[in-house]
Amino acid sequence: MVGFDVWDKPGFDTHGLPIEILVERTLNVKSKKDIEDVIGIDRFVETCRKVAEDNIKGMTESFRQLGVFMDWKDPYITYTDDYIEAGWHLIKRVHELGLLYRSGRVLHWCPRCETTLADYEVSEYVDLGGPLHLR
Repeated sequence: MVGFDVWDKPGFDTHGLPIEILVERTLNVKSKKDIEDVIGIDRFVETCRKVAEDNIKGMTESFRQLGVFMDWKDPYITYTDDYIEAGWHLIKRVHELGLLYRSGRVLHWCPRCETTLADYEVSEYVDLGGPLHLR
């Protein structure tokens, strides 16, 4: 605003358990088996995408109303093909440079939905003696 050209791209991380748990509640899903046999994987994924898109629209509008200056017409969204392709390209290049290796690591794991959790997601959940619940 004082003559400098500063570029900032908004981004939306649309993968992870928060959206899946919300959709499971909406569709009354009790287990992964329900998704596979009753709901259908395609319907579940499409419902998750719709929730993500609705949240992106709402967040974008809120940030615009707050006066946040970003390139709102071209955000990165983690479910788009170009974003996913860039990730695979990076993995390929790292492999070609010999920087990948096999190792054993401990991952946080939800036994109910059979999904791993990112380290930063762990603090978002509380163990209430049953399925994971958002705080």
